[in-house]
Amino acid sequence: MEEEKHEASNPRDQRGRLVMEVTDVELKNKCTNTIQSRILVVDDNGFRCLRKDLDRNGCCTTRHQRFSCEYCDLINKCCRTYENCVSCCLNPKEPPALGSLHLSRYPLQDSDFTRFERCQMACRTSSLSLLHENTYRSPLKHCFADKPPPLIPP
Repeated sequence: MEEEKHEASNPRDQRGRLVMEVTDVELKNKCTNTIQSRILVVDDNGFRCLRKDLDRNGCCTTRHQRFSCEYCDLINKCCRTYENCVSCCLNPKEPPALGSLHLSRYPLQDSDFTRFERCQMACRTSSLSLLHENTYRSPLKHCFADKPPPLIPP
């Protein structure tokens, strides 16, 4: 009976992973983080920091900005850097990210990925970010919206 109560208070997704809402007081002790940049990273708590400021568990220290939308256009939901895009996308006030994923040949279910994984996928550049196969439409090329970046001439 005690085990059933414990299980009900810790919901799990289809893969058996714990599902936790990210709040100001609820932080993971062990984090997954982005690996694209040699300098900046974002952990799955939504903190952006310098790679050298990761703790031994892969988490940014909490003195860094959480849910950073610096260098982002919040109307188009596009950012200059991948790390800011992921951090901004993780904000619980934002709807779950789809990015260009809904246009995929393989539709994704909400339960297939964690919010962090969805934000990572959505913020990667895609052909929607390009104007002429080799030119970005905008310096704001990392988007977590379901439309391409705005067209801003160089």
